[in-house]
Amino acid sequence: MKRTRAHRLIPLLALPFLLVAEPASAQEREEPIYDELMDFATQEGFNVGTLLQAVVDPSIDGDDPQSANVSLGAARLLVGGVLDGGFRYFLQTNFAASPSVLDARVGWVWDGRFGIYAGRFKTAFNQELIDYAGSIDFVNRARFVSQLGTDRQYGVDVAAHLGIATIQLGGFTGPNGSPAGEDLVGVARVAVAPTLGEGQTLRAGVSAAAGRDGAVGGRSRGVGFEGSASMFALDARYRRGPLLLAVEGMLASYDPDLDADQDGSGFFVTGGWYLSERTQLLARWDRFSDVGEDADDNLVLGFNAWPTSASEIQVNWVAPIAGSSSPHKLLINFQVGFGSPQALF
Repeated sequence: MKRTRAHRLIPLLALPFLLVAEPASAQEREEPIYDELMDFATQEGFNVGTLLQAVVDPSIDGDDPQSANVSLGAARLLVGGVLDGGFRYFLQTNFAASPSVLDARVGWVWDGRFGIYAGRFKTAFNQELIDYAGSIDFVNRARFVSQLGTDRQYGVDVAAHLGIATIQLGGFTGPNGSPAGEDLVGVARVAVAPTLGEGQTLRAGVSAAAGRDGAVGGRSRGVGFEGSASMFALDARYRRGPLLLAVEGMLASYDPDLDADQDGSGFFVTGGWYLSERTQLLARWDRFSDVGEDADDNLVLGFNAWPTSASEIQVNWVAPIAGSSSPHKLLINFQVGFGSPQALF
């Protein structure tokens, strides 16, 4: 890195730390405006939320094909509610690029233990994809989560909550409203959240998916993929006091109609430590391997800060390792939002 560029980066790197450099007592300050907003915006029958993310990429690596830029990671509006008889609805739009509907889901829940949902929404496969964009650990999700998997699709999902376990079975017809060919995938997931000692939480899950064409193409192969595929994923997330440990992995086997079999895989291992209730340090080993390519490893270092309940600042340093072709990246995400997607139960 050139000396002049390094000097320009110093204020940028220091900014998030300066914004949260307040006395410890300030971390328990009152937020009357936020409290008043939540009282108004989160009624049982109608609640509204928003998520705005501005991501700064100064393009610190001379080999980075992308020039320095500021982008909108999200500009979302969320609306949902629970009605009489157990019926519920959820709508999420994103205006970051062109206006688009991310989720449009209707459902019915009986006794808090059984639910059925239909529409367009996230399939129950990769846990980091299921996690809300406003609450993920890093600026971007792991590469295999973004490139492989089943993402958002049109379909039906049946869920049951039994003790510490949540079971989901779904059938989906792809990410587009008018699928061409034989787009179809079945998805199954079992997740557990056992009760541990005070100050400890654990969430773990296993997922499987099998189907054809664009419904299993993911971003790496696209909606025009023709063939069949099967996928398998595992994930776990554990927190004890300030310590956070998380892991997720995935294997995918593709069988194109007009080509040889293809495989894709990836995993991440994340460790984190909360310096305080409002600040956190993170490190992640991110591996991604796609068709005919050697495994590509990145080390991602992160710092998260929550100046208020409705704001977050994330600083990520992405360093390629073991011959990775990825460029070095410095990413800074400035985020404001409130509300979150409707839970299953």
